Amino acid sequence: MLKRIPRFAVILAFAVLIPRSVRANSNPAATPFVIRDVRLFDGEHTIPKTDVVVADAKIAAIGSGASAPAGAQVIDGSGDTLLPGLIDSHVHLWQQNELKQALVFGNTTVLDMLMSWQNAQNWKAQENGGRGRHR
Repeated sequence: MLKRIPRFAVILAFAVLIPRSVRANSNPAATPFVIRDVRLFDGEHTIPKTDVVVADAKIAAIGSGASAPAGAQVIDGSGDTLLPGLIDSHVHLWQQNELKQALVFGNTTVLDMLMSWQNAQNWKAQENGGRGRHR
């Protein structure tokens, strides 16, 4: 039986559990995977042991025995816990790679308290494939 989870819990912090082969893929959204036998905390409730299927960068199914798409990578989640992405509302970002480091630790949202607007503008331009105007 598949269980629905609240909308706010749809984005989970998978960065620690996803194998390097999935993270290293040039298009990780195209790599379906299933995490088997993982404890799931949705922000309110805990499911002690379930499966989570991810396809097209979205949670496709949750439930024991949930079927995965053909070719999906299977990850053993025994002893691990999935939870909603964390929010760190007071950071000081000095380098752009600190955003990636925050994600590795489960922080999907950070609020910087000191960054210059020029750095923010440059980083956003780089994310969008352009080059920033300020150096």
